[in-house]
Amino acid sequence: MLATIAVVAAAWSGDDAHVAVEAVPGAASAVHAHQEWGERTRNLALATAALELLALALRRRRIVIASAVVGLVAVLAMLETGKLGGELVYAHAGGVGIRSGDPEDVARLLLAGLYEQADVDEKVGRGGDAATLLELAA
Repeated sequence: MLATIAVVAAAWSGDDAHVAVEAVPGAASAVHAHQEWGERTRNLALATAALELLALALRRRRIVIASAVVGLVAVLAMLETGKLGGELVYAHAGGVGIRSGDPEDVARLLLAGLYEQADVDEKVGRGGDAATLLELAA
């Protein structure tokens, strides 16, 4: 029951955050995939909780087994949701400095992006581009 409450809260939090993250160029499809899996996970967790309550009320072994199976599927869905959430954050910069809208958070995001791009430019032989980005960062 506690896990179900946590999953529902996480899905709710994701609903609150997705608009800002979806606005990041190139992130919309990753947001939608994460959102779909989040909703799927929430629904499976709710189904597991309902089966658990039913099993407690009726004391039927088959319902306990069904609850365990649905719960296992919910855990697998939660793992996929988490994987997609990680990709959203680390591959698309979704959430880092975006959700709060705090100018200091956004500035740190910009600084990190400038630094990382300068590093990539330097490694592939575009020293001038790297220097320009580092000047902007400074």
